[in-house]
Amino acid sequence: MPQHPVESGSFVSAEPTRAVVEAFFARQRAGDSAGLLGLFADRVDFLAPGAPNAADLGPDAALSAVSRFFATLDKVFAPDEDFLVLGQDAVVTGFACGGAGDGAANPIALRFTVTGGRIERCHLTEVSAKS
Repeated sequence: MPQHPVESGSFVSAEPTRAVVEAFFARQRAGDSAGLLGLFADRVDFLAPGAPNAADLGPDAALSAVSRFFATLDKVFAPDEDFLVLGQDAVVTGFACGGAGDGAANPIALRFTVTGGRIERCHLTEVSAKS
């Protein structure tokens, strides 16, 4: 089976990335805002196209903007059972579930980049159930 090409000595272990991504979902699900924000770098490439509470986010978003995004988010992200991790990058599919118990669940994909144990990139794509 072909392997992903890497330069000699440039391999980054996937385990720290997996641990941070799993902590992201656990803290978000538990409503642990401070713990969730502690996973992010001070400046983040954070994109959530189409989200009404994402106006201050972008390629160089401040942690305060990320905090506002999650403070006004009325959904909980639920990942699929497993996800792809390659070095410092992870791609997770799952669902954004309504926080009001309305049963609505929209498919999502999240792309993370974790460096030094902190999330430096988080790109969210959500498929809205609204027509």
